[in-house]
Amino acid sequence: MFPVRWMEKRMFDHWTLSNGLHVVGERLPYLRSVSIGVWLRVGSMMEQPRENGLSHFLEHMVFKGTEKRNTRQIAEEMDAVGGQLNAFTGKDCTCFYAKVIDEDLPLAVDILSDMTLHATLDEGELNKERGVILEEISMEEDSPEDVVHELLSRVQFGDQAAGMPILGPAEQIAAYTRGDLAAYRAKHYHPENCVVALAGNYEPEKVLALNDRCRAEMRENQDFDALCVWLSSAIKRYMNEAFNFSEMRDADIIHRTVQYMQLNYGAKTSLEDIARSVYLSPTYLCRLFKRKMGVTIMQFYTTLRIDKCKDLLTATDLPLSEIAQETGFGDQSHFTKVFKRTVGMTPLAYRRKARREAQPEEAAQ
Repeated sequence: MFPVRWMEKRMFDHWTLSNGLHVVGERLPYLRSVSIGVWLRVGSMMEQPRENGLSHFLEHMVFKGTEKRNTRQIAEEMDAVGGQLNAFTGKDCTCFYAKVIDEDLPLAVDILSDMTLHATLDEGELNKERGVILEEISMEEDSPEDVVHELLSRVQFGDQAAGMPILGPAEQIAAYTRGDLAAYRAKHYHPENCVVALAGNYEPEKVLALNDRCRAEMRENQDFDALCVWLSSAIKRYMNEAFNFSEMRDADIIHRTVQYMQLNYGAKTSLEDIARSVYLSPTYLCRLFKRKMGVTIMQFYTTLRIDKCKDLLTATDLPLSEIAQETGFGDQSHFTKVFKRTVGMTPLAYRRKARREAQPEEAAQ
């Protein structure tokens, strides 16, 4: 570590702590504020193809509660002192940063260290954020300049890491588990991979005291984190040898999609609603469903509702308008048109035919 007296002669301060953590600062004593950021050398360029999107996903999850604070408390503690707290993920880094008045620097350090070291990665919050990120991906697909930028990266860098999107592919985001995020954090969130940078009105001795406190927590977590990385990789190796995860995931998505349609056949359910239920984009789900089932989602959904209509026409005397409402067709004329196109006869003709065929069976019994 450099002596403080020598550092004051430099344009900036630089400490390297015993655990490998670098702290860099520029003191601006004429200000009454300070900005501090935790910069981690982890972005989409550091990901393996099977990890694409995890850097950005983890950035979201860090804000969703720690062992000491829930999501609301993180926001309220920073808002109470008029500070700002935010983060971003790029191709080559992830940054969590805060802006506060100088006297609240200890609070900013405490919150940032708590978030980056002790985020709980709660399952419930994980599923909420999964939906948020999938919506981000959909919004990016609707933005011409974002689409062009991603296409340019793919053309320029091909299969290299620099060509992968920061948000990751929707199908992988939909499949990531808490274990994936925990293993990825253990792999990249450690002192040697991190720089703490600050600028503003601060006292070097107090900054060192704050970072000493965080350093002890970081060192305490390292052995456990290393164990998590080893255990996670061992489990994945075993599971990849025993199962075809891609097939299992696709089969599970199809099963949940069909189950959702069976439970919601009576509602006015759109393709977007069905895709949202399995956390996928409509385009990707349509392609997967057609490849696995041989028919489109809406063809399958229509067939499902038509089968229910047949049951109601055969077993009840409900008028066509009520059957149309109950099976989600809404308008009677629309229902009649779809039924005739699918079955080859009108609903009333089908009712008469089904009941004629049922009479001989009843008489025989």
